[in-house]
Amino acid sequence: MRKLSVVLVVVVSGCFSPPDERPGAPAAAEALPTRPVTASTADGCVASKLQFTRAQACWNDGWIELCAERAGGTPLVNELRHIAPSIFISDAPMGRVGCNPTTELTAIYAFDRGQACEADGATMRPEAWETVCRLSAVEGTRIFVPGFGE
Repeated sequence: MRKLSVVLVVVVSGCFSPPDERPGAPAAAEALPTRPVTASTADGCVASKLQFTRAQACWNDGWIELCAERAGGTPLVNELRHIAPSIFISDAPMGRVGCNPTTELTAIYAFDRGQACEADGATMRPEAWETVCRLSAVEGTRIFVPGFGE
């Protein structure tokens, strides 16, 4: 079942055209300035958005799911992609995060567990955790949950 989930994500990812790549959308150079960020902890994480700690951040199947406001549009998508270039953003609800399909996009931040985690299922390395924290600090993101292929 795990292979099917990964294949499904790859197939679905080919169908999504993010807001900044749609016909008539402004080119990246014409995009609006990035949105402001809000941080609430010493490491820059907005703990109220995270459903896990750094020690638990690798207790998943190699990705983290989050919700982002549709109203944020291209500037919000560009900010997320600036922080995590490989982030997958979908118009359709996916995974376990439970984004509101009318007001939110679903985003999946996949990472290489071998590089991001101390060991399989162990604490996330500081560099990878910094990326999670920076994503959580972006205004317009709401909730972050571990991703599991079922």
